[in-house]
Amino acid sequence: MGQLRDAVRERYALLPYLYTAFEEAEREGTPVMRPMFFEFPAEESLYGEQGQWMAGDALLVRPVVQAGATTAEVKFPSGSRWYGFRDGHRNAVHAGPGAATVVVDAPVHVIPVFQRGGTIVSRQERPRRCSAMMSRDPFTLVAALSADGSASGELYVDDGISYDHERKGSFQRRRFELVPEAGAAGWVLRSTLAAGSADWEGERNTVERIVVAGVTSAPSAVRVRGGDELEFDHDPAQAVLTVRRVGLGALDNWAIEIVA
Repeated sequence: MGQLRDAVRERYALLPYLYTAFEEAEREGTPVMRPMFFEFPAEESLYGEQGQWMAGDALLVRPVVQAGATTAEVKFPSGSRWYGFRDGHRNAVHAGPGAATVVVDAPVHVIPVFQRGGTIVSRQERPRRCSAMMSRDPFTLVAALSADGSASGELYVDDGISYDHERKGSFQRRRFELVPEAGAAGWVLRSTLAAGSADWEGERNTVERIVVAGVTSAPSAVRVRGGDELEFDHDPAQAVLTVRRVGLGALDNWAIEIVA
């Protein structure tokens, strides 16, 4: 029962990311569930791959369908960097120049999922009984650094009920970009409006937590540009930086400085 509960909670936590992917599908025609070659058309070895797939552009999913299996083979495209998606398992898996097949642990309660380096995934992590109760919950942004130390992603938000996003433009699509600070050590994470109405405020959700995978050394400070210092901790074993109690509006423009 606990395994089923954890699986359902993970699905609910990913609803902001999936909702954004479905909006992209409606707008651009891109599928939510994508074969590997869709994201990596230059990788001929993946053309016939049917044992794993992409959820949106950021998450690689490798279902385990063999009875009694405790491991799984995952094929990573050439020159790509991937991170285990679950807490405590965010180490980079593959970043080599050639394609690689890696055997990963896959106990009965775990579906191997990896986040693509260079992406930012939005989550809502408060346990709820239904999605309607999540409408005012804060967001967690999970960034996975690429080889050049950057990451980006989008978050689409509307009221989730009406057609006001079509009739009145009552929606926002936010762009989150984490880039190395120009001329200095560290990074800057920016939130900007990609589409929609800057005046539409939704439920005034906040960003409560930011997780950055691939940070090998602890920063000296994390702060809102022009504002307060933020709490953070760094796990050197997993190379993960976690910024807590951020409290910034998810639909506002802002910048956070991560100072090396």
